[in-house]
This record gives sequence, structure tokens and C-alpha cells, in this order.
Amino acid sequence: DIYRARSRTLAELRELAGERHVQLPPGPEDVPALAHLERSLLTPDPVRADPGDAVRLLSGGGERAELELLAETVRAAIAAGTAPEDVAVALRDSDRAAPLVERVFAEAGVPIALERRVPIAHTTLGRGLLALLAAVLPGGTAEDLLAWLRTPGRLDHPETADRLERDLRRAGPCDAAAAHDAWERVAGFRFAELDDLVAATRDPVRFCELLVARAEELLVRPWRGTGAVLPAESAEDAAALGRVRGALEQLIRLARATPALAPDLDTLGALLGAEHVVVGTPPGPGLVTIADPLRLRARRVRLLLLGRMQEGLFPPPASGDPFLGDAERLAVNAAGGLRLQLREDRLDAERWLLYSAVSRPTERLVLSWHRGDDDGDPRVRSLFVDDVLRCFTPALSDAVTDRRLGEVGFDATGGGARQRRLAAAAAAPQAAPEPGLGPLTDPAALEEIRARDAWAARSIEQWATCPVRWFVEWLLSPESLDPHPAPMIRGGIYHRVLQQTFEELRGRLTEAQLPNARSIALGALREACARERLAGRDQEHDALVRLLEADVLRYLAFAAGSGTVFRPTHFELSFGTRHDEVPPVDLGGGLRVSGRIDRVDVAPEGDAAIVIDYKGKSGTVPQRKWTAEGALQIGIYALALPELLPGVRVAGALYQPINGKDLRPRGFVCKGDDPDRADIVRTDSIEADAAAELLEDVRATAERAVAELRRGEVRPRPGECGYRDEPCAHPTICRCAP
Repeated sequence: DIYRARSRTLAELRELAGERHVQLPPGPEDVPALAHLERSLLTPDPVRADPGDAVRLLSGGGERAELELLAETVRAAIAAGTAPEDVAVALRDSDRAAPLVERVFAEAGVPIALERRVPIAHTTLGRGLLALLAAVLPGGTAEDLLAWLRTPGRLDHPETADRLERDLRRAGPCDAAAAHDAWERVAGFRFAELDDLVAATRDPVRFCELLVARAEELLVRPWRGTGAVLPAESAEDAAALGRVRGALEQLIRLARATPALAPDLDTLGALLGAEHVVVGTPPGPGLVTIADPLRLRARRVRLLLLGRMQEGLFPPPASGDPFLGDAERLAVNAAGGLRLQLREDRLDAERWLLYSAVSRPTERLVLSWHRGDDDGDPRVRSLFVDDVLRCFTPALSDAVTDRRLGEVGFDATGGGARQRRLAAAAAAPQAAPEPGLGPLTDPAALEEIRARDAWAARSIEQWATCPVRWFVEWLLSPESLDPHPAPMIRGGIYHRVLQQTFEELRGRLTEAQLPNARSIALGALREACARERLAGRDQEHDALVRLLEADVLRYLAFAAGSGTVFRPTHFELSFGTRHDEVPPVDLGGGLRVSGRIDRVDVAPEGDAAIVIDYKGKSGTVPQRKWTAEGALQIGIYALALPELLPGVRVAGALYQPINGKDLRPRGFVCKGDDPDRADIVRTDSIEADAAAELLEDVRATAERAVAELRRGEVRPRPGECGYRDEPCAHPTICRCAP
């Protein structure tokens, strides 16, 4: 049964060999357990023998845990006197597992020989060349150009690519040609090699010749001017260059011989991407060989470790043929004398491969598997392991060496140096956890904070709601690579459109003026959206324009029916910033503030005003929660207004939603100042004394916030955070769950 998969080949070889066919005697009997396995594997009802020390089983909780067991077994064997070249590790999927295998065995201090085939695109040179090819052909994207630019050595100043990416992200999606134009604006020059390739797209021979030159340049450019011999780390790229150059030269010869057969440049990337290169270290003295069992079937070793014995890996899953099933193949073979392979033959081939593998060791055989992957999802042990267990007594299955998922290091008697250090660290008494973000101690940062003459109302509110968010967004001020978010752009347009509409109305908005207001708003909106994009794609931009249009018209209809007698008079009233002639406002107690008030509505007599602050649908806060939730901005504006407009009394302060189902403003209006107003919540109409008390609470809270700011008391406050109902904006910095 074992050789059934090779029976046809064996019969043909016998016919060719004639009388020269010699049957080899059984293997050596020095290790009875291995000899018994060689004779009994995959036979019906085998005799169960004592495995002794010749056969061993390893089980890992995860893929890494299993490989760590294998590496430790090899390390211990070498330490006991076995030469590394007399040890082999057989993995049915050695190519796929190679990166993890290399890391684990390197950490264990075991030198290995592991060769594998990888796609051209998985090498640095191949990735850069394919990105270049995509960038110069129609359909190339900005991401393709950036991938080529970031190939090691391509740029003398790699940070220039970061600036280009920042500009491209802010501008929105674009093709490679537009990205090249943007590069010229950023760096001040163009890449001649890109333009040459674009110009040569109609001449396949010239295009392939230029592509060969670009590939050679990618290999040597990181080392140009150093006079260095090509370092070992460039071996993969050198192999990739050889395959790329060979493929392109063949295409060039084909195109010259028969122009009609010239390569299609649109599929050239797929052709090159399908090429593979062999990377890694070949077997040699002092190295443990790690390979597929197929490559080890003709080699004898003292110790063989057959790893990753998983169902679906060894044997691999059977797959049906898209054209002919086994029944049809049998019929074709019988009728025409062909030798179409049957699906059942594949399992026979895997059985033969198993037998070949377990018959290779002369002293010891180790089988291993893992019970789950490294994410904890369960995995099933190969049934081939059960075929081996049937040849031995239960003592073998009772002595499985196990390693749990996530287990750290080995004890002092095993493992490499790094593994022993990890084990010692895990066994040591655990230190107290590091505290979260604490008060600022850097003198320069504290000096910068204390040197500020005034504080923006938005900055004070940010601190009151979440000091960590203030620390990131106001002190660190990281520069974003993403485009300005659409809500921010929409908010700016919304403000400008409403300002233009109210200014042209020259009075308060009523039902009679609503048609005129709509006409003004739609005209202003069209002009604003023509100047500023809301999204990169036309369809998304148009949809957002329609949404903004609906929001504006809906608010105008709502405002026309509000019944207020106050008239929008002042817009974007800015004070205390470096762009203003108006100085900061001193609210007492060392509290000096700056900011920009979205709108101020003034009473007909001109002696009272209501502060309006536009907000999104989730940004409005009832006045009873202002100090509790840190919503201080509009209260600070109300406190500053008498200084900005002398002789004007504050009659109210309202957060006005600009979208959402409920457009009613939230805040306060003093009773008696706007008696016919019908658009506010009943509880937001309060007495003047209550309004004064509310604003004093806002001032005191803001004063405490600024005092904390000056002391640098940056601490997570999850129990008080104003954003506790939203996802944390900076969880990796805050590290303090609510």
C-alpha cells in the first residue's frame, strides 16, 4: 500500500532495468523501535512495540510553541554531541512557515539551513520594481509611486516621500502621473527615469530594456559610492534581479524575433510577479537542515524531527479536478491507455512521503503538532500521527512533551540564552505596574505653558473634558497626514453660507423672508462648494453637497419659525489671537482668554445680545451640565462679550445644532429678554440671577482648569472625562479605561 502511489513508476523502471533490478535489504536493526516502525507503518493490525527513547512526541499550544519545542530539542541534541548536519527538521509547509522558523531557531541559538521559494514581489527589489512598473502604466496610483520611492536607497532624503504622502493624502486620491507632478512641486525636480518609461510604453523592446536598467539600479543604489562588496543581506535582491533580468531578456528576444509576439505591458507586472526566487542558506557543515520531507526522502540523518503534523497540512486537503472526476479519469485511462492521475493517488503519495520521512532517522524520530494557532483557534492533529501511534504501546502517547500557548522561555537547564533570560524574567517578582500618564515635569514644556499670555476658550474646554486629549492635540500638536475631515470642511462652509445669508437679509429671519434667504444660501453654497472639495471622488462630493444643502435649508426654515426678535449681527467675532487687533479678555483671577464667537444676535434696542455657537448634532450640552461635563466654551464667550461689545448685556448663550433631528438650541436665555421665542427647551429659559450664577461657575471652573494647566497636572481622569461616552481618542497614551 505504501508504494501504490509509485507502482506505475516502479514497474516502468523495472522494465528498463531488466535483470539489473536489485532489492535492498531491510535497514539497520541498531534501533529496534525505528526498524519496527519502518516495517509496520500503514500495515493492518501492526504489532505494538516499545518505543523506548527512539520515538518522541511534542505538542505545542500554538504554532510558535511547537517550533520552540522543536528548536529546544535540536539545541539539546547538539549540546549532547550530535553534529548539526546530522539533524534535520521536516516541515510539509516549510516555505510558508519559514519566517517564523527562522526567528524561533535564531532565538534558540541553533544554526539552520533553510531554502525556500518566494515570489519576486516579496523581495525588496521586486516590490520596488513592480511598483515602478505599475506607476508608469495606465491605472497607476499614487500608492505605486510612493512604494517605488520608499525602496531602500532610492531617495537620498527619504523624508521627502513623507512630505509627498502628506500632501497627497490631504488632496485626496490621485493617479501616479498627478503624484509625480506633486513630487516636482515638493522636491523641485522630476524623475527622468519615470518620464522615459512612460514615453517608451509604445515600444515594448525599449520599455523592457529600460526596466532592466531600473532593476539593476535598485540593487546597487543603496551601496553606491561606498566601494563595498555586495553584502549578504542583498542576496535575495540579487537573486530577484537575476530572475527579472532573465525574464525580460527573453521577452526582448521574443519581441525582436517576432514583433507580433511582443509582451503586453499591461500583463507584464503579472508575468514578473509570477516569478519566484530561491532564498535562504543551503545545507552544509554545522547547519541543521530544515526542508520539506520531499527534499529529505533520500538522506539519512541521526535525528529527524517531523513537525507541523496537522490535518490539512500533512496530508494536504484533497481537491477536486475542475474538468474530470476520478470516474471519468479511470474511463479515459482504460479506453486510451493514458495515465491521468486520480485524486485518490494524492493521498497515496502523501502516505509514501510519510513512510519515506520516518525511515530516514538512524537514532531518533520526533513527531510534533500544535493544538491551535497563535490566535487560540483550535487545530486538529494529523491522522498520520495516529498511524505511527498504532505501531507502539500506549507509553508513547502517554509521554507527550507539552508547551502551552504563550509560555515564556525555558527553565535554567534548557533553551537558548534569550529563552533563559525570558524565563528568569517571567519567574522574577513582578514589579508594580508603571503609572499612567502623570504630571508634566519637562522644564521646557512647563515654561512654554506658563509663558502663554492667554488661553483659547476651546483649549480650556478641552482640558476640562480630557487633559490627555489636551496634551496630545494642544501641546504635542501632531501633524495629521489625512485630509481635513469632511465634517470640518462642511462646518466651515456652513458658517460662511449662513453668515452671507444673514448679512444680505439685513434683519432677522422671518417666514416672509424665507424664500429670499433660501435663494441667497443656495447661491453662496454653490460658490463655496465649487472652491472647496468635500471629498476626492465626484460622486462622494456631490452627495455631501446635497447633504449640506439639505442641512442649510432645514435650519433656515427652523430659524424662520423661531419667533425671536434678536437679529444676527456679528459673525466670527475673534479676539486675543495673533491675527487679531482685539486683545485677550481678562476675566479676573489671572484668567485671560481668547477665541472666536461664531455669531452674536443683538436685540432691536442694541442693549442685549445672545451668543450663538454652532455645533454638530452631538455637540450640544444643556446648561445644567456645562460645568459637570466641561462644556465651558460658550460660557467663556458669554463672559467675554461685555468687554468685546461695551454697553451690551448678555441675554443668553446657546449651542445651535447645525444638523440632526432636533435643531432646538441648548443653553440659556434670560426670562423676559426674548419672550416670544418658541425654539428653545422650556428649562433653558432661566432667571437673570440664575444665569449670572451659571456664568460665575463657568468662570471658576475655567480658572481652576488654567491653574492646573500652568502646574502641568496632566493625568487621565476616566471618571470625569467628558468623552467617557465616546471611544477614547488616544487610548495608547491615556492607558486608563473608564
